[in-house]
Amino acid sequence: MKIYLNLIFFSLFTSLQNFAEVNVLYGEFKLSHSDNLNTTSDLLSKVLTRHYSSRSLRKGLFGYGWCQLLDYKITTIQEETIELSTCKETRKISSKNGHFHFDNLDFTFNSKKQIIAVSSKIELLKLSYDHLQRITHIEYQKTLLNKKTRDKKVLFEIKNHLLVSVNTLEHNDKLFLNYSYLNGKLNQVMSCNKSSPSNTCNSETLYNYDSNDNMIEWKNLTGDFEKMTYDEDLDLVTSYQQINRCTNYYDYSLLNKSKKVIQSRICPNKIKQKILYTYDSIFKTLKISIQNEPKKIIGGKDDNNSTL
Repeated sequence: MKIYLNLIFFSLFTSLQNFAEVNVLYGEFKLSHSDNLNTTSDLLSKVLTRHYSSRSLRKGLFGYGWCQLLDYKITTIQEETIELSTCKETRKISSKNGHFHFDNLDFTFNSKKQIIAVSSKIELLKLSYDHLQRITHIEYQKTLLNKKTRDKKVLFEIKNHLLVSVNTLEHNDKLFLNYSYLNGKLNQVMSCNKSSPSNTCNSETLYNYDSNDNMIEWKNLTGDFEKMTYDEDLDLVTSYQQINRCTNYYDYSLLNKSKKVIQSRICPNKIKQKILYTYDSIFKTLKISIQNEPKKIIGGKDDNNSTL
């Protein structure tokens, strides 16, 4: 069962193919992946960037735990101010006559608090909903400023309230993304070129989850992968093997009593590190101390040839 910890947010950032992090204080694994349709469209790029959180209880167009631009929700409307829930935060934004501007995009909403259109200067997406506020249809259009550019079509397919494919047609280029799900969770993403004689799929990413719906591994065709494990009771990340083959282990046993989290970091051919995160009484002020262990780690063994 997923539950929230009522603590202040802090993140430890880690470089990745796209972006990954462990929120040390929450014990949360977060991941952002972007799909490539060879487009220069800022709007489409943001729609095709998805964000995962192991602490999330929401179900978006990419399934449980995932969020993207079209999953944004308006929670309240008060005169010329709305409260917008994005993938990362909830914030108040000025609005006027059913319109607001955010993240270099223009949004249109109706009296039901539904976002019915998202646009840039050259492109527009129109959204339709069912009676349960779930998106049922996405329509792509070029704006008036974009009418003279070469023909371009983008088709979105939604099944069972999940995005299953995105197809683009621009001149002779026919590219498509296919999304597969298992028990409501995103399981596979494939990027293919319909223009090639063999209908080539040159990119594939796989995601695996545990019985509590936490992501425990992602991997792709190039051999990149990351693995995570979690505490059985609170869904806290207990280990995280990064794309650079370093592994972090997290100990939360001192968090409630001493306001401390201990991270042990082991990397091939590098010194083992112990990182101590110390918080004040309201989990707001953070002090980080790093200690190098005396033994050098070589290929998963220490100087005494003892397996870690």
